[in-house]
Amino acid sequence: MDFRTPVIIPESTFRIDHSTGIMLFGSCFSENMGSKLLEYKFQANVNPFGIVYNPFSVAAVVNRLLSNRNFSGTDLIFHNGVYQSFMHHGRFSHPDKNKCMENISRMFAEAAAFIPRTDVFFITFGTAYVYKLKSTGEVVANCHKFPPDTFIRERL
Repeated sequence: MDFRTPVIIPESTFRIDHSTGIMLFGSCFSENMGSKLLEYKFQANVNPFGIVYNPFSVAAVVNRLLSNRNFSGTDLIFHNGVYQSFMHHGRFSHPDKNKCMENISRMFAEAAAFIPRTDVFFITFGTAYVYKLKSTGEVVANCHKFPPDTFIRERL
């Protein structure tokens, strides 16, 4: 008696090798996969905006990058003693506004330069929920520990 069902999977024609440019966006899974790809010397650009969980924010950051719309100081907010962007992970936050902008601009420039070499976009999602600023209706990628009543939570 056979206690398994053999499944024959045809070999894919799609290949990734060390010459493939891979850009990763999204959840911490992208971050972990990206670090492994870099560890094994693949050409990868990993989460240039930091970890971004919801599909709407992933689309927003990819579109912003593809349209080459960099950020400016007006995109920053000051909260809990640091400057930060609602479109970026907390790793970009900094008490000095100029340092915060330098970090954001450097990663944006690196990602923009990588785009022409990108063969594969690797996108992962961590949630189907978005958080919108009550004041503007803008979907944010990161709430940065603002009070919960600052946002409206919605499922996509």
